[in-house]
Amino acid sequence: DLWEKSYNIINDQGYLKVQNNSLGNQSTIEVYEGEVAEFFVCLQNLSNCPIEKISFGYADVKKGDPKSNQLSPDDLYETEVYDSKQEPICFKKIITHNLREIDINDDLEVTTLSTNKNIIMNEIPLSMNSYDIAKFVFEVNGKIKSREIELIFEYMSKDNEDDKMVYMRQLKIPVNITVRRALVLRDIDFMPAISDVHFINEIKELTNYNEYERDIDETEQEESTLIKQSGSNLNTEDYCMLSLILYNKSNYPFDIDFYVRNDDNDEKYELQSATNIPSKIEKRILLLIKRKTLPDEIISQKIPGPEGQFIKTKVKTLTDEEDQLIRTRFWYKEDLVGGLLINNGRLRIKWRCSDRVGDFLFKEVKLTIPMINKLKESLVRFNATLIDLKTKEECKNISRIKYNDVLECIVNKFYGLKFEIKNKSDYPFIPCIRIQPFQEINEGEYSINLRRKVLWAGSLQKYLPMVRIDNQFII
Repeated sequence: DLWEKSYNIINDQGYLKVQNNSLGNQSTIEVYEGEVAEFFVCLQNLSNCPIEKISFGYADVKKGDPKSNQLSPDDLYETEVYDSKQEPICFKKIITHNLREIDINDDLEVTTLSTNKNIIMNEIPLSMNSYDIAKFVFEVNGKIKSREIELIFEYMSKDNEDDKMVYMRQLKIPVNITVRRALVLRDIDFMPAISDVHFINEIKELTNYNEYERDIDETEQEESTLIKQSGSNLNTEDYCMLSLILYNKSNYPFDIDFYVRNDDNDEKYELQSATNIPSKIEKRILLLIKRKTLPDEIISQKIPGPEGQFIKTKVKTLTDEEDQLIRTRFWYKEDLVGGLLINNGRLRIKWRCSDRVGDFLFKEVKLTIPMINKLKESLVRFNATLIDLKTKEECKNISRIKYNDVLECIVNKFYGLKFEIKNKSDYPFIPCIRIQPFQEINEGEYSINLRRKVLWAGSLQKYLPMVRIDNQFII
């Protein structure tokens, strides 16, 4: 008892084929880490009937990463969080056969007709007549690791005889994304700020910088020994120096600009330094960063992971102190350089190599507690002011004297010293003021010797009353 099958060959179906692309025969695009690059794929409808609807999605080609097993729990956690926040590609626009451009927004509707249940397929606002060609433009995100993905296009045509019947086909295009690291951060450290930074870097004095996307004009005036913040109104207690050592491991020179946003109320970045690093060379850069203490409500936040879990709890049980330490390091890094949950931190580095541009990524930066302590605002603020005893006027703020500045004092005249102490810590303390006349010997001779040139009246050491929390004392 044989049963029969009947087959019907359908000729009137849409048929998409890759007509051209910018990926080459190997279907590969290579980018530097932090670079955003474009590629395109041209598709042509080779059938005799129109394609009514097209949907698009992509899928990762899963391959085991042998390096992930070698990572420490800290590195493994940040890697998983970082990768979960990044998309490998972005659909930018479509150029139709009549050169009409269709910009693709992030609010594409998810299609209800799809054979791919494990990935999101979005409807594209495009239909293609017979033999039409459309150009699909994508951006590659250089913030990801190298990976292989598949571009998936699903398209459908209606049956000429039955409007309720549609025929669906699928086109898959493999894309190999290779991300190469050109710049390596070999060292990062924080140190106390100094008033005179003229000798540190070659600095460009530019207007405030916004948008961060425009190219730097080579004809802009360059001031090689000036930082905006290094004027006479710089209070070094409000800043710290950030030291970066960058190594160029590529075969090409890189022009690098360093942007800092020291005002939380201002979204503008200021170009604080610019340099060129030749191939296989490292350079050290010093930047002025405003000190900042994050509030407890930020530090106490849990760190969301790719699955809404804190991955370290899977490795071992943490004490409250260990958990708080990890959160503190994480959120201070996010505030400074961003990258995981905050897109833009207070420090940004932009590089240029020939016609390629990109951002430097701080993916492997680890802030230690000593670094964070230097980055925090000072818990005890101390200012000293010289007072004319007759007029009671302030002569000069001692804590803001720059190198080579001179205190203009009249010979044989007594002056007063006013000390202002502010307590921003969580506990009261009893300060002790000690005046130590100093001397400086240069090549065996005294260049400065206050012991012989200044007469001090009164005690040079004195304990002061207790300074309570969020209070100040003036003597």
